[in-house]
Amino acid sequence: WCLLWQALNPLASGREVVRQLQALFHLENRPQLSPDDGAFVREVAQRLATAERPAGRRWLPWFLAAAAAVAALGLKPGDAVADIGCGTGYYASRMARIVGKKGVVYAVDIQQEMLDLLGRRMKQLHLENVKPVLGEEKDPKLAPGSCDLMLMVDVYHEFDHPYEMIRAMIPALKKRSE
Repeated sequence: WCLLWQALNPLASGREVVRQLQALFHLENRPQLSPDDGAFVREVAQRLATAERPAGRRWLPWFLAAAAAVAALGLKPGDAVADIGCGTGYYASRMARIVGKKGVVYAVDIQQEMLDLLGRRMKQLHLENVKPVLGEEKDPKLAPGSCDLMLMVDVYHEFDHPYEMIRAMIPALKKRSE
């Protein structure tokens, strides 16, 4: 449990990590849970034991890395994020739970087949805030100023035109006044 706690976000407060775990494991409707609550620890352990994982990999380090990556993004309810090269939506589904119904996840892929699989998966998970976007090799097809954040996991090396793709992504990021 301590390893999971630290791996999720070593800089987060206990309350923030609990919020992130609740979002990751669909426990949002259980606000009474706390990290000291044995029921919460058992429920998280059960969810970890049944977590999806790629064949041939040890699941705990892989799952913790994915959970830590999502937690480190610092997403908030209402955020608009893009998962570039989303595939079937492994990260998109996790981000969708955190940004909530007021937020949106633009799931971008250049293969319609992946977006079809993504759509079926999001329907199974009852996630309505994941919007599939059919991109092109040089353009993610995202509206200007539509995204607070973009995530690319294990996809950059697949770009046939990385310079053009990154240049086309930049306008979709919201401008910050900070």
